[in-house]
Amino acid sequence: MVRRPLIRIIGPLLVLASVCSASVFDGRWRGTYNGQPTTLLPDGSYPETVTPFELRLQEKNGGITGEFRGGAHDAAAEAYPLKNGKIFGNRACFDIVIGSEDMRWCVLVRGNRLRGTWSEGPEGGPLLGGAGAGARLFGITGSKTE
Repeated sequence: MVRRPLIRIIGPLLVLASVCSASVFDGRWRGTYNGQPTTLLPDGSYPETVTPFELRLQEKNGGITGEFRGGAHDAAAEAYPLKNGKIFGNRACFDIVIGSEDMRWCVLVRGNRLRGTWSEGPEGGPLLGGAGAGARLFGITGSKTE
């Protein structure tokens, strides 16, 4: 019987365990989100705005943490921390607060793709009690970049 050092057996198992424990959310995500129309076009249409974003997400103790960059707030500028992040299977919901703007994002991850919706209601958004009556949902799409 040949004896192998214990580290040669346990080492690969530890690496495998750390890879398997990574969350589907962990990493950097880039994409676009739709928003409130701002311009009435000559043909009478009123298209939603499309704005780029970057998210850095990390699952931590059953919740989601990270930061948001982008939008009308300039992707090269400040990063805004996610607040109130919770995970529900392969779906996560969190708040992005920029000044008085409070956006509630709920995203679903499938592989390296992210889809979801966000809302900001007339009642002040989630931090002040929810989306509010007449809130509108806007689309989010993205993909994992690292």
